[in-house]
Amino acid sequence: FLVGSTRAELDGSELAATHGHLGGLPPTVDMAWEKELAEILIACSRDGLVDAARDVSEGGLAAAAAYGALRYGVGARIVLDEVCERDGLTPAQAFFSESQGRALLAVPRTEEPRLTAMLAARGVPFARVGVTGGEALEVQGQFEVPVADLAEAWEAPLPARFA
Repeated sequence: FLVGSTRAELDGSELAATHGHLGGLPPTVDMAWEKELAEILIACSRDGLVDAARDVSEGGLAAAAAYGALRYGVGARIVLDEVCERDGLTPAQAFFSESQGRALLAVPRTEEPRLTAMLAARGVPFARVGVTGGEALEVQGQFEVPVADLAEAWEAPLPARFA
């Protein structure tokens, strides 16, 4: 689940920097919302509603999904349709936006009803964005990368740099 803000902010992002765009404004920060999101995540953890959670403010959903795949050695199938339709975004905006106040949650299927009821009761925006499993990180209709290739790309620079 992607929980939180429905904004898409790319100025000042890692994606923008890789394309030579260093202008614009960084994502806005709403400290009251950040506090509420932290309280939600604490409640989710305490009540066993989530297996994992990752902030998406550095690298967007793309980085959060890749870090999860690397951390747990398991792939995921990401579907951006709901986020794109709800927020009027392109797949690239949905996947790379570094807007603050959002988190990617891995939720046991048995806890989805409790989680969605809690988020709805609090008026918190959320979208189901995929499932975990398999040996690749796939963004439906966009690309697929084996987790082994992600791990190799992640681990290779340090030994090469210090060899």
